[in-house]
Amino acid sequence: MSGKVDKIIKDYGPYLNDIWRRVYYIAIFFIILFIIGFFSAGYVIKFFITAFHLKDVVIAVTSPLQFLDVSVDIALFLAIFVTTPFALYQFYAFLKPAVSKKEFKALFWTLPLSFFLFALGFAYGFFTLYWGLQMLASLNVSFGLQNIWDIGLFLSQLAITAALLGVIFQFPIIMSIFLKFQLVDREFLVKKRRVAYVFIIIIVSLLPPTDGVSLLIMSVPLVALYELTILYDRLTNKHYNFNK
Repeated sequence: MSGKVDKIIKDYGPYLNDIWRRVYYIAIFFIILFIIGFFSAGYVIKFFITAFHLKDVVIAVTSPLQFLDVSVDIALFLAIFVTTPFALYQFYAFLKPAVSKKEFKALFWTLPLSFFLFALGFAYGFFTLYWGLQMLASLNVSFGLQNIWDIGLFLSQLAITAALLGVIFQFPIIMSIFLKFQLVDREFLVKKRRVAYVFIIIIVSLLPPTDGVSLLIMSVPLVALYELTILYDRLTNKHYNFNK
């Protein structure tokens, strides 16, 4: 029994040590970013309120300690947002010795593209919310209603919507990987494009703001990304078959 344990430790010990080292780096990186985000929360709040420049809207706190709660949320979001690409890099670096050069190249290109698409989706969500909230605020005033928005709810809806759009913008990468490794074929995506469009509209309709204009604005780029992924696969036509 002892011999088997020693063999397992000998065979897998270096890999476990490597995993532990990389997890340790990720944790330290996350903690540092969390601390920076917590003490910078006031500047972040001021930036978003100034950037949106909402007319006839009062952004208010509803409890004495709400600012601390919001600061923790901002710090957590910032830490997750920045740590994710670093964690993905560590994951790819761990896999590199175990895969062929072709396989690693096929996977590694997704890292910068994934971060770019997330940032693009996040920025697009921010832009959509900017116009959507301006429209809703004006609509409330036209009905004789006063806009008093809770700072926590305002920032959480902003962050959640923008971040979810960033995640949804990862869809082309997932599709491209499935196409390259022949898990699905291009004809299937073309045949099911109407189903994909309906799915996109349903997902987007769950995100605030829920007016028709915002729904259209958020749906169009996702449909365009779907079609561009199919077009890219048609032009490159590079697939990997690992069953050989």
